[in-house]
Amino acid sequence: MVTYFTSSTSHLTLPGDFILESSQFSDGAYDLHLPDEVRNCTVQLIHNTRTHDDWIFLYLLIDRLAQRQCSTILTLPYLSYGRQLPCYLSTLLRPLQGTTVLKILTFDLHQEHPGIINLPLASLVAEDIKKRGLQDAILVAPDRGSIQRVERLAQLTGQQMIGLKKSRLPGQVTISSDTALPQGRAAIIVDDMVDTGSTLQACVQYLLDQGIPSVHVVATHGVLSFGIGAWADQLASLTFLNTLPPVDSSTSARWLNIRECLADAGQF
Repeated sequence: MVTYFTSSTSHLTLPGDFILESSQFSDGAYDLHLPDEVRNCTVQLIHNTRTHDDWIFLYLLIDRLAQRQCSTILTLPYLSYGRQLPCYLSTLLRPLQGTTVLKILTFDLHQEHPGIINLPLASLVAEDIKKRGLQDAILVAPDRGSIQRVERLAQLTGQQMIGLKKSRLPGQVTISSDTALPQGRAAIIVDDMVDTGSTLQACVQYLLDQGIPSVHVVATHGVLSFGIGAWADQLASLTFLNTLPPVDSSTSARWLNIRECLADAGQF
């Protein structure tokens, strides 16, 4: 098996890694440049589908690999449309059915989806928490959908966890909890992704209002459509896993490297 990255995952490469090159015509159409030696083999393809163009690129690339008699193990560190209704993701995955794609893997998908191997990154986060000496902090699930993810992490670190409840109205996010928060202890909000930061900001403010002295955030996918905003100013620390390229910012956001997890993914 040979591993290839695309430009969407080039931030994960090391010297000597192979990147499948492409160019675009003035109208945006892709022209793929596959090395001659990519024939009659199994390819572990590491690609992100953040944009719609990334999906089009993927369909074209899988077809070109099939023409070369190559089967594909598809690893998508970030898989878009994971937080929408499942029917949307099913539609986007349909062109890959019946192709030479052997399996599709991703990390910390927002919700389980048929045909996708969803690999947790809890062990990487647990190791980081222990290295930073944050085991006394409570782990916080920002909504019901995050509880299972945070429970998995709590099993690895031995930390106490609580779950928050989220209700959303147009332009407004309200956070509450049925559990009394322990006083005098820091909190770590653990989520699968951060985009605009609106939900996160509401969770942080709620915890601080309840007497939590400091709040850390750990999220797998730093989508950050509008960058890291003022919502991060009250945080003790902000940590992402680099499934997506780090966002240039003057803030002190940390980015944990998932590189070693990619090799493990190819074994599933």
